[in-house]
Amino acid sequence: MSRPPPGAIRSDGVRVPQGWHLVDAEDESRGYVSCRRQGLRVIVSVSRPPRGPAWLHLSAAFANPRRFRAGAVPTASDVALVKRAWIGAGRWAFQTWPPDGVEIAPGVVHLIAMM
Repeated sequence: MSRPPPGAIRSDGVRVPQGWHLVDAEDESRGYVSCRRQGLRVIVSVSRPPRGPAWLHLSAAFANPRRFRAGAVPTASDVALVKRAWIGAGRWAFQTWPPDGVEIAPGVVHLIAMM
């Protein structure tokens, strides 16, 4: 599998924004890294329920937490960059938080948007 060009449409219908590159060209699920914000990584998935709209789920984190402080969470400007690039400036997105006491992955921010 070759690396898709920026602006390409993935098999799930998601457009790869300019400035984002696959971590592993053999596996889309491994995530994308930003060439604008060094160290920022995004994993993209789509949920298509039997009825209703499809939902885009983005998980954003620093690709190499040792480079930053351990467990560093992306800043508001990092999350805004991810939202504008992958979802769009004019669309709504929701940041999700797990229930208290549940820590899925420290340092990861989750955004969800209707496709």
